[in-house]
Amino acid sequence: MHYDLIIIGNSAAGLSAIKTIRAFDKKMSVAVFDKEAESAYSRVLTPYYAGFDTDKDHLYIVDKSFYAKNGIDAYLGDEVFRVDTNKKTIYTQFDTYTYRYLLIAVGAFAKQSHIKHEKVLTLRNISDADKLRKLFSNAKSVAALGAGLVSLPTLSHLKDDVKKHIIVSSDRIFSQVVDKSASYILEEIFKDKNVFIYKHDDVESIKDNADGSIKLSLKSNHQIDCDLLLVGKVLCLM
Repeated sequence: MHYDLIIIGNSAAGLSAIKTIRAFDKKMSVAVFDKEAESAYSRVLTPYYAGFDTDKDHLYIVDKSFYAKNGIDAYLGDEVFRVDTNKKTIYTQFDTYTYRYLLIAVGAFAKQSHIKHEKVLTLRNISDADKLRKLFSNAKSVAALGAGLVSLPTLSHLKDDVKKHIIVSSDRIFSQVVDKSASYILEEIFKDKNVFIYKHDDVESIKDNADGSIKLSLKSNHQIDCDLLLVGKVLCLM
């Protein structure tokens, strides 16, 4: 099938493109592809959902009727695995499609940790949030690798009686977001909220405990017993 425009990605950039195009052109044939079988939703709100501060329904920016109303063919849950720009063709798990114009709006994804374990998780999409929400429900201790806009907002929604561990490779939290003075002010606040911060550190290994929790061994020789490790350290382009 041929389209005037194919958009790969169904988050903020892809959704903005759809709205802008339809404001000026009602007839252009447009298709959007995304590997998630979900309507566009706010990834910024996923920590609130994972931490039980909102319901899943509140994550969505539009419902699935939005695409039909705007004359958009939405291939949600159909991942594009190859693009041939010479032939102006995309290849998905189900079919191939040609285009006149192509917009790649896939954003980024959380880099996987070098430590592989079912309780080492990232938070990039709704599926990740579902997994975290399930583990958070009975968690007594949670660790996060990285101290930026993934780890800290997510941990902040956990109950005060949950012990929280932040492992950061730099000398302070939010090092890419605020200045040193602001970082140190936040660190002092966290100390009163059952938060433990390990600076200039990293996770070297992980093993299972008999009670179902995990034990993290850090570069500093500290050991942390926790129910899960959230990796929010690095973002990489898709």
